[in-house]
Amino acid sequence: MEGENHPVWDLYDEYRTTRLNTLYYEKELAALKHRNSCIEIFLALTASSGIAGLWFWETFTGGLIWKGILTIAAILAVVKPIVNLAAQIQQKSELLEYWRSQGNDLNILVILTKQRKSYDNEIRNRFISIMEAKKSIIQKEPAEGINEKLRERCYNQVNKELPSGYFFIPEE
Repeated sequence: MEGENHPVWDLYDEYRTTRLNTLYYEKELAALKHRNSCIEIFLALTASSGIAGLWFWETFTGGLIWKGILTIAAILAVVKPIVNLAAQIQQKSELLEYWRSQGNDLNILVILTKQRKSYDNEIRNRFISIMEAKKSIIQKEPAEGINEKLRERCYNQVNKELPSGYFFIPEE
């Protein structure tokens, strides 16, 4: 590949990494919100006297099912604060907001490089500033718990969206 050692690839690689992280946190956040909503709905339904008063629960089988549902609801009510989905949602939201912002900043540099047909000093300096600002978010990234299957799916999506041929390589 022509220009594969050009310094502009640092910018492009970082842009793709940022896109990967954005996709990853979008999907993780959506899953957490969905899980939280399901738990909230389940708990609300079990607390409803209208649901509890349905004729079906008065049958032998219905009574067993209702007792099982109430057992699950009791367990969820105890586990939910321990798991603290709200804090996880907040953390993922902050990370996603950062990665989206960085992606926008890097996208501007990618566009400028293409428009100017050059990876000039101004673009380099702005890129370095973005990388220095990245230090603050690295500390907030979870050290473990990466969903490798999700990460792989996001990685493949980024490679389809932003293949190597997508980027302009200046002749310098």
